[in-house]
Amino acid sequence: MHARLNGRAALAAFVLTASCVFAAAGAPSAQAADGTSSCGSSASGGTSGGGGGGSVSGSTVTMWEMLTVKSQASLCPSGTSNSGGGDYQPPQCWWGPEFDPQGLADDIGQLEGGSADDTYVTLTDEYAHGGTGMTDFTAGYKSTDGPPWELFNVGATPPGEWWGLIWSDTITEQGIEDCTAIDNKHSPEDWYWVPDQTAAPDPGDAPVLDPYELALYIEGKVNIQSLPIQTSPSLATTDATVGLPTWVWADDANTTVTDDICTAPQYGNICVTMTATAQSFTVTSNDSGAQIFGPCTRNAGGDIGTPYKDGDTGNPPCGVTFSQPGNWNLDMLTTWNIAITYAGGELDQQIQTDTAVPATVQEVQAINNGQPAA
Repeated sequence: MHARLNGRAALAAFVLTASCVFAAAGAPSAQAADGTSSCGSSASGGTSGGGGGGSVSGSTVTMWEMLTVKSQASLCPSGTSNSGGGDYQPPQCWWGPEFDPQGLADDIGQLEGGSADDTYVTLTDEYAHGGTGMTDFTAGYKSTDGPPWELFNVGATPPGEWWGLIWSDTITEQGIEDCTAIDNKHSPEDWYWVPDQTAAPDPGDAPVLDPYELALYIEGKVNIQSLPIQTSPSLATTDATVGLPTWVWADDANTTVTDDICTAPQYGNICVTMTATAQSFTVTSNDSGAQIFGPCTRNAGGDIGTPYKDGDTGNPPCGVTFSQPGNWNLDMLTTWNIAITYAGGELDQQIQTDTAVPATVQEVQAINNGQPAA
């Protein structure tokens, strides 16, 4: 049994890549306001507080100190979401790629001269020299793809990664006890060599990262920017008028967002595909006498509501008529269906976002000049 000099702090970066991951498309020219959604406590669960790995810094969200997502405010920290989200708790420790060959060499090298026992000698014997009889290892533990490991497999062909037991950055006291027991059970066989594009080891005593685990994690992190809303008249530049309808809609270019999130190729290209589809929104206003038109639902063309066209008259299928002048707000609560597809299945949930649109409403008054009507 031994403890590594740096504990479990030195973890390999496991990068997820995504082109826009639910970063809403730019608002169209008729956009009335730029609604901004924020991460909030999930009504149906979601990991919060210290329930497992997960942190946020700027636009980078970190999963278990090992997985990172870089995108435009696409994921929420600590497993929260706009509304909905999974209640998945990341494990206390799991098997995953921890070091490239040089990284393992450097990590073990830190023990030289500073170890109070034979830890450095034992690990060097196994990983630098392929085992020379000083330590008895489990049958089948060494690589079966060639000669015994040499020099930490630096320069190995095919290349690969050393998989180890990775601990959550928010591990509990009980988790420390349990994961230490797993670590000690394997010591000094702490790392397994996994050539690129081959199956990861599954010792069975802790989970192994796979598409399902990734999908569960992403399910609890989804955050969708508010749906861009268009109005006629455009409330961003034009006053509405008491008694005249304001048309409200969202065009199909903004109502579906699809993106892939994948681990970097050297970590197996584990991918999930997330598709968010806005289904409907409801219009409300703090003008208590306003007349609301709806329901605002998705049509076959992908629009929600009906875009205004020159010459349209009468009440809109989706919109509002203000009852009095003043400065009012419109709120559009949008319901999104989220599908997270992974190898072997799909996770589905609903999330709601709110788009706030300020409106200045004027009252048109007739002027009486005192002359009798003709």
